[in-house]
Amino acid sequence: MNIKQIVVNIPHSAPVPDDFSKWSNPCLARQEAVKWNDSNIDVVFRDPKHRMREDIGIQAVLLHKASLNRYTVDMERLENDPMEAQGQGIIYTATKDGKSIRTVSDEERESLMGAYRDYHETLRNLTAATMTLLIDAHSYPSDYDEAGNATGEDVDVCIGFNDETDPSYPGKEIIDLVKSHFEMCGYKVGLNRPFANSIVGSFGTPSIMIELNKRIYIDEKTQELRPDAYKLNYHISDLYGKLLSM
Repeated sequence: MNIKQIVVNIPHSAPVPDDFSKWSNPCLARQEAVKWNDSNIDVVFRDPKHRMREDIGIQAVLLHKASLNRYTVDMERLENDPMEAQGQGIIYTATKDGKSIRTVSDEERESLMGAYRDYHETLRNLTAATMTLLIDAHSYPSDYDEAGNATGEDVDVCIGFNDETDPSYPGKEIIDLVKSHFEMCGYKVGLNRPFANSIVGSFGTPSIMIELNKRIYIDEKTQELRPDAYKLNYHISDLYGKLLSM
């Protein structure tokens, strides 16, 4: 596969808002939002080499970031998402344990759904060019109780992808390259575990998810980047180079 451009989707790194007054238990809701926010993941996935496609003069690695926090509107959920039944569809109305409930007016819901659809329209446009690879970038807390791979070992990096029958399936060559790259860098890798699948962009664009265990790049108490985060950033930048050389 001849990859000319990489679009990195970053839907969950927007700052956690201070105001949770529309939640029945604001402190609990904000605490959960901080835990599940992909804080500073955009720093880790940026490309310090600023690669260019010299043939047409555009940047080879583009970051597509949401400006709203996932506890305001989750750009990663699907319309009619099964998580809607738990109050965690596109517009969250409950915390994971259901102990804090959010009130959303019809007018606010309509506005947030407009932002959601605009985000996905932009993503589709960004990935419409031929020979584009979509990387779905995320992180997850280290105390997540299913954060292990098939052998029961802790996972540092989770690689997710859709089924082989899906037009967005990235292919074995890309999956193997990403897996071997992180393993060579010293990380334990899980395939579709603890999280599976990857976001879909323009029809037929290959998509692969990379989820980082927060412990490898951030202090989960302070949300500040660890020194290792900058080494990880260069590992990811090197991965971009390998993918663009396929």
